[in-house]
Amino acid sequence: MSEKIIKNEKLLSIGELFLEKRKALGPSYKSRLKFIDKTSIELFAGEEWISERYLASIEEGKNWIGFEKFIQLSIALQQDTVQLFAEMLEVYLNS
Repeated sequence: MSEKIIKNEKLLSIGELFLEKRKALGPSYKSRLKFIDKTSIELFAGEEWISERYLASIEEGKNWIGFEKFIQLSIALQQDTVQLFAEMLEVYLNS
C-alpha cells in the first residue's frame, strides 16, 4: 500500500522563504550543491554542514528544520538568525 503524501502549506511556505533567500545570494549560489560547497569553504572551515538531500527536503517543504541546522542555515544565507526566525514565524502564522 502506498503512503498518502499530505502537503503542509506552512512547511511549503517556509521552504520557499529559504529558497528565495538562497537564490538572492547570487548566481553562484543557485544550485543547492554549489551553495553547500561554497558556504562550507567560506563559512564552515571546509566542514560539510548540511547534506544536499536535507536542504532539498527543507526547501521543498517536506521536513521541519532542526534548531542547530536553522542557525547554520541562517549563517550560510548571510542572515541575522533572530531576524530570519522572525520572518519564518511570520510566514508560519500567515500560511
